[in-house]
Amino acid sequence: MHLRVKDVRRKDIAKIKMEKTENIVEVYFNAVLQREIEKYTSNMAESDWLFPSREGEKPLTRQMADIILREAAVACGIDRDQWGTHSMRKSFGYHYYQKTKDVYYLMKLFGHTTQSQTLRYIGIELDEIRKTMENFTF
Repeated sequence: MHLRVKDVRRKDIAKIKMEKTENIVEVYFNAVLQREIEKYTSNMAESDWLFPSREGEKPLTRQMADIILREAAVACGIDRDQWGTHSMRKSFGYHYYQKTKDVYYLMKLFGHTTQSQTLRYIGIELDEIRKTMENFTF
């Protein structure tokens, strides 16, 4: 939440310090996301907060981001108790893994110490892991 426009504009990588663990992770922006960032920040100064609060010169708080996301979920017909910032994080991990099978990047991104911890976190069960290996050959 404490990113400024200059941290992401015209960049393909942002280094972000995780609040809980204080680990620094690299987040990669593909060309599509870079275009969206440019559109979103087009009327913003480099020093502006990427997600500004309506209350002066402060960034949006984690709590307010959670409220906004839950309201958006309700507007989309999703139960407000079934969605939030944490579920978005887990959902991202699950879908990223399903598409890439790259558990190492997720492990580093989430600040986990083992790949098995990451797989458990995103809900990948042993049967699903075995299934990914069925057609694997060298």
